[in-house]
Amino acid sequence: MGASLTLLLGCGNDTRGGDAPPASCGAEFGCPDLGSDGGESPAGDGGLGVGAPSGDVQIAPEDMGPSAVDGSGVCEIDETDCTEDRRARVVCDPDQRRLVQVPCAEEEYCADGACVARICSPNEQVCDGQILRTCDELGGAYVDGADQDCAALDRDCLEGQCVDAVEASRGATCADVDCMTARTRALICGRYATDILETTPDPFEPGPVGQCDPGTLTGEAYDEALRVVNYARWLTGLAEVGYDDSLNPRTQACALIMANQRALSHDPPPNWACYTTEGAQAAGESNIHYSTRAETIVESVIGYLHDGGDNNRADVGHRRWLQSATLGRVGFGYHHSQTTRASASCYNVIASDPGPPSGPPFIAYPNPGVFPIELLTSRFWTLPWSVSISAGFRDELAPTADWTVQVWRVDGDEMTPLPVNHVNASGLWYGRNHAVVFSPNFEVIPGEYRVLVEGPAHRFEWTSELVSCGR
Repeated sequence: MGASLTLLLGCGNDTRGGDAPPASCGAEFGCPDLGSDGGESPAGDGGLGVGAPSGDVQIAPEDMGPSAVDGSGVCEIDETDCTEDRRARVVCDPDQRRLVQVPCAEEEYCADGACVARICSPNEQVCDGQILRTCDELGGAYVDGADQDCAALDRDCLEGQCVDAVEASRGATCADVDCMTARTRALICGRYATDILETTPDPFEPGPVGQCDPGTLTGEAYDEALRVVNYARWLTGLAEVGYDDSLNPRTQACALIMANQRALSHDPPPNWACYTTEGAQAAGESNIHYSTRAETIVESVIGYLHDGGDNNRADVGHRRWLQSATLGRVGFGYHHSQTTRASASCYNVIASDPGPPSGPPFIAYPNPGVFPIELLTSRFWTLPWSVSISAGFRDELAPTADWTVQVWRVDGDEMTPLPVNHVNASGLWYGRNHAVVFSPNFEVIPGEYRVLVEGPAHRFEWTSELVSCGR
């Protein structure tokens, strides 16, 4: 034949002679005008309409596969085929004895004349554990020989790519608990190794003036202080924060006062060592920390997250500020006194405007999923656990007596109840949130823990897996 053969569904001449086109045929389908004279065709074309006065009759898509039509132009009823693009079946209409297309569903493709479900999205790369696999163009199988072992490349398979999972996680947030529980131990401890274990040598440079010279911090020191906070925020699904550089000078003056006075106060009096009004202002805007030795910046900032000691146990206000869902830009200062040998840090969390809310509905410490046990244990204190929710300044929180806290150690199907003490419902507006705080009255060891905190209008439930990530 010299004509192209394509089929429009529901159209075609009837070989029975003189019958009208099927009811489904009409101008809206682009059907030819067959007339009422039977639409006879030249001999030898099997009645397909090629060469009919009205023009070539379209009977099969240009991309149609092998025809199921016999030599007479009449298809065999039981025979099926697929279009060349494999998106539709080609079947024989038992009434018209003509080929028709039956499109496959969106998530199917045609194989051996039948529509079958795809096992993957066409041409998409997916992670199967640490193996990166490539789907074929139909979605019916993975391409042989195309698998990549991401682990062999010292990478992780993540969202269809072999990537450095630690770096890819930076800036990521979680809107729900499932997101946090999906994080692996390798990822949690991988970031711990870079964000916590890597410390800056000689972060502080004393000034030339003497004891009350604030000194300066290296750029690496500022990066380290921010890295620790953003790791703690990432653990709980919160967005990263950055510096307001204009806050750093007065926050450095705050650290100068605390290190040289060898004491802490959010409202230091003018008779304190190295007092300045700028440093005193920053003391009222900041978390403040002091040590009798030259702590690393990591150790100093982790002190805020630990919130150990009787004066912090009830409210964990330092932790709540650093893990606030609305924390804005921050300032930082650290001073190692060459006179008293003490060190101190100030973390300015109040001076900047609040940031946009981020993270899951509640902030738990330890968080749901994997959590480094090093951030929950201390050789000095039993560290408090907490759960907090964002709240307005005038919002009320139910009193402590209305709350219950339960903790279990989970070992397979067995759950062992564990005692807690020092439960406190903290309505103080640290971090622009309210919190329920409690202390474990049991030995905190690696393992899985189920936590349930219930109050009159709230129920918080999660599972934490405490793991050792390093020192």
